[in-house]
Amino acid sequence: MPAADKKTEAKRVAIIGAGSAGLAAANEFCAVSSAHAEAGPRIQYAVTLYERRPRVGGIWLYDPHPGACRLVFDPHGTPAVTWAPAHAYGNDDEEVGGYELKHRSPGPMYEGLRTNIPSDLMAYRDAPFPEGTPLFPPRAVVQSYLEEFAQRVLGTSRVDVRLNTRVAQVYRLPAEDDAPSSPSRWVVESEAPAECHPSGEHPAPERRREEFDHIVLASGRCNTPSIPYIPGLWNWTGQVLHSAWYRTPYDYKGKNVLVLGNMSSGMDICRELVGNAARVLPAPTAAEPPYAGADGAAHMRAATEAWRNGAGTLAHGGSVTQSVIDIDAPPPLDYDPRDAASPAWSRLIRVVPRIARIDAARIYLVDGSVLDQIDVIIFATGFAYDFPFLDQSKPPFCSHPLVPMPPPRELLTAADAAALRARVHAPFRRQWPTAPALANLDDWQLCYRFDGSLAVLGAPVRIVPFPFAQVQARYLAQHWAGRAPPLTKLDPRFPPNDPARWVSPLPPGGAEAPPDTLMLHDMGTPSDTAYTNGLLRHFVPPEDVTLPEWDATFTQASDGKGGGAPRGPEGWRLLPTWRQQRRANGTLLRREELGF
Repeated sequence: MPAADKKTEAKRVAIIGAGSAGLAAANEFCAVSSAHAEAGPRIQYAVTLYERRPRVGGIWLYDPHPGACRLVFDPHGTPAVTWAPAHAYGNDDEEVGGYELKHRSPGPMYEGLRTNIPSDLMAYRDAPFPEGTPLFPPRAVVQSYLEEFAQRVLGTSRVDVRLNTRVAQVYRLPAEDDAPSSPSRWVVESEAPAECHPSGEHPAPERRREEFDHIVLASGRCNTPSIPYIPGLWNWTGQVLHSAWYRTPYDYKGKNVLVLGNMSSGMDICRELVGNAARVLPAPTAAEPPYAGADGAAHMRAATEAWRNGAGTLAHGGSVTQSVIDIDAPPPLDYDPRDAASPAWSRLIRVVPRIARIDAARIYLVDGSVLDQIDVIIFATGFAYDFPFLDQSKPPFCSHPLVPMPPPRELLTAADAAALRARVHAPFRRQWPTAPALANLDDWQLCYRFDGSLAVLGAPVRIVPFPFAQVQARYLAQHWAGRAPPLTKLDPRFPPNDPARWVSPLPPGGAEAPPDTLMLHDMGTPSDTAYTNGLLRHFVPPEDVTLPEWDATFTQASDGKGGGAPRGPEGWRLLPTWRQQRRANGTLLRREELGF
């Protein structure tokens, strides 16, 4: 049948979040929505992209003034940080949670943050960073790259872009009575600021209710900061914050700082506190004159150099201590401060084990030692998975939650309960669930197991997020258009960080993993490469998915770090050797380039 005679089917897709994953999804759905496609049914996707910020970019946007970080507790002593202002606190336990639902937490980026993934590896497929981009660029360069990438698709009429729009609710409509087997539709309720009245009054936000065939959750996993439960934390009288509020080491000049965690943010903060900043720091204090123009830039460079040469906060009588979960293991991403071969700046960091409990001014560690001179605790403990807009009181989530409610914590002792009541005016109750991992996704951690018309981009951790989410989005666009088969069921005996998992179909008679348990999302290299290649094989013909011819020449001339030979266009082929080598040698490359 000639292409012109094919019936065109229209499908509405809602993409929630205009960060790197959401932009990739918008691009791929528009690419697959081709009126002249020869293979399979013709699909015309109508894409709506929701973003609560005024610009695209997600976590790469910078919030220069994040406000105060306040620690709150539920009746069982479980901690959380909140971004609600002081006026949101009152006798109503729901007041703080209600504010948080309508306002976003501060972005976790500080100005000048350098990536820990090489830029040529970090880029979308066949969309490289501009020539001359540093190997590990600062945050603003990544943000500009995302904005330029967005112009490819958002500058056209193919995507309805809703900036400054909060998604309030997402839920599934029940199936029609006369067609119970047909797929039901999804409802998205959103709020956007209404235009101000000429009188200056601010009317209530405009609320929309729209229906969609598919939902793509691309809001990321860096929205709700996570704080571990520590007995007695509510007694602490010193300063406390989550790493999402960290902006500059100058704020902690001369203070004794305890950083919890030794992943990316924890190591970044410790390194800057002891003076090894891989960026030009902002003006030292707000009290000094403004530093606009060349003179201001020169002053900031000089102040940064003085901070580096003076060993940071230590030169002013402070100290930097880092508490880690496994005291016997080196940091996953950085130098080990306890290794005599590590640089001098690294060995200025004191490493201690986990915290056992806290009182007003003392921190008791699991090895029996005590820290009694700490001024500031910084929790570099990551973020919880959450979808505040996803109504999990309705089917199918009420019986098969995507973000499960945590099990109830044991009651506090009478003494701890009394201390908590004395310190906390009103217990905090979050109005939506958060969890350390998601549940009820398919074996590929992509589609919701009980309704494949909803998908989550970028759930795994320790991946290269931009191209990873792009391949996921490409599969979804092809699959929902009827041009790619369902994803293979995988052997649950292999964990996600084992590359064999992604090439191990469920054997005949094999047992599937229970669908409603928390999933392991930790992937890392080379498992993320195996995942990406496995996903590509689902929607790219075998003759087109093989490595390009130039890859063999590249392999012969490579220096083992992803360099040494020309690179050609990748298209939708398997991950070429240079990407795999860059990934495996990322730490070595970063140390050569940045010194950490």
